[in-house]
Amino acid sequence: MAVSVLFPDGLSRDVSADLRVLPCATGRGLRFVQQPINADARWRYVCVGGRWHAVPRHPDVATLV
Repeated sequence: MAVSVLFPDGLSRDVSADLRVLPCATGRGLRFVQQPINADARWRYVCVGGRWHAVPRHPDVATLV
């Protein structure tokens, strides 16, 4: 299974996902959500407004002198 994820360069790519069971916001019942698998060392995936976005895991690190 794959889910569409928006990357910082503006492109949308398909990322491996699995189906998760979550409680409904009302507290009554369950719902199924496709959630990207956070297996990439460079990216973590955040849901914003119902859409998945890729966010860099580590910002550029400055060299300490």
